[in-house]
Amino acid sequence: MKLSAKIGFFLALGVNLLFTYLKNYQVARLTVYLILVLFILILREKLRGVRIGEAVSPITGVFYSIMPHYFNLMILGLANEILFLHLNIPGVLPILFISLVEEIYFRVLLYKELDKSYSKTSFLFSLFHISLFNMNELILSLILLMFYFSLGIVFQVLYEKHGLIACYTSHAVFNILALTYLVNLKYLCVGVIVMTSLATALIMRKIIYSEQFN
Repeated sequence: MKLSAKIGFFLALGVNLLFTYLKNYQVARLTVYLILVLFILILREKLRGVRIGEAVSPITGVFYSIMPHYFNLMILGLANEILFLHLNIPGVLPILFISLVEEIYFRVLLYKELDKSYSKTSFLFSLFHISLFNMNELILSLILLMFYFSLGIVFQVLYEKHGLIACYTSHAVFNILALTYLVNLKYLCVGVIVMTSLATALIMRKIIYSEQFN
């Protein structure tokens, strides 16, 4: 059987579901990323020709990572649904590594295998984060699935239009900023978070669409 990024994904997803069911979340995350790294090394030939990006790519990535957080702070902050936290500096390094692994795997390898389908790649990206969902709350889980799907679209568009550096920077900065505040997982709050990520995707599409004709 020929190894592929899709096989690696479903293997990682299966391990994720198993250890999540056993409530061993640390082992789940460690094992899953080891699987992804292993498949990246195995499939490294497919990384040839990957678009890295331009000098402005990090700036573009930061812009689109800050935008949904800005919306969240503006809306949920006014509703007093945000608790601000001190940035966990030791937690930043794993985020930098994890974000890079995910971007290479999803935005490059899986994207190619799925015929450059934004929707398919983003759907698998959302499934990959299933261990973060509260499976006892079906509606909440579906809402979070939409959230990660819309984020996947944002990162995929960034990769396609601005290269790997842009989507990686956006992913990493987004996750780092997420460490600085905590939101109550009420339906309304989670709904707002989903809408802010969708709004970011739509704004991005509008800006990029306009750039193509200017």
